[in-house]
Amino acid sequence: MELLSLENASRHYGKKSQITALDDFSVRIEKGEMLALMGKSGSGKSTVLNIISGIDEPDSGTYCFGGEDISRKKGDAMTMFRRKNIGIVMQHFALVDDMDCFENIALPLRLARVNKKEISRRVNEVAQKLDITSKLKKLPKELSGGEAQRVAIARAIISEPKLILADEPTGALDEENSARIMDIFKQLNESGITLLIVTHDPGVAAKCKRTIWIKDGRNAGMEE
Repeated sequence: MELLSLENASRHYGKKSQITALDDFSVRIEKGEMLALMGKSGSGKSTVLNIISGIDEPDSGTYCFGGEDISRKKGDAMTMFRRKNIGIVMQHFALVDDMDCFENIALPLRLARVNKKEISRRVNEVAQKLDITSKLKKLPKELSGGEAQRVAIARAIISEPKLILADEPTGALDEENSARIMDIFKQLNESGITLLIVTHDPGVAAKCKRTIWIKDGRNAGMEE
């Protein structure tokens, strides 16, 4: 069953001297799939993620998620769509420095006005799953890179999203921690969560079901 489709999407920036970030790019992602998106820096990978997450929108083309045309959503409607459906994991973790790990993980639930008892239950449950229970009262600066990324993943899945977008999630990690993060992603995928992983690492891509290549904002092939 198809989860999302981005069809013939183009995105340009600038007015006088336009920069083409995406040029007639298309991708379809099946529910429960684990997909890699690969390409050189500046190829358009981040633009694809921004459009799928609703942070940006295409100048042309269509974006459907769960059979709904997301291209038409604006403002609060787009924010609610993103909170309900999408979790995001960044290369450099993007944790809030002055919040402890519990507060960082709980942030999406607080924004959704979930009650304190339920927040506590869900944070402790996901922390146990990712083996970071002992880190919940620590600040991000007290964590190793691998620990910080697990906290970031916990925050991404705390709202039980249908899709996780991971932007170079192992890029700042050593080989051991990279392998551990990919094992976590595989377990999440096996539990039914769909993942789209942007990566430069062929080893990471090899653990995904498919790899989509992008070059100069255009489709540049697929490997299964």
